[in-house]
Amino acid sequence: MFETKKTLIVVYKDELLMNQLKKMVETYDDAEDSIVGTSDDSINIVSWTEKM
Repeated sequence: MFETKKTLIVVYKDELLMNQLKKMVETYDDAEDSIVGTSDDSINIVSWTEKM
């Protein structure tokens, strides 16, 4: 069975920090028998500036 991706909307002031968060969430780090953090490819990050 497949799961749909969850969407995480991140409102940021500092783009560098936003990019670091995005990199940590989107990293493929799961092993065959265990999940590290969140399941790989299960979260879609949408980034907004404060002005948006």
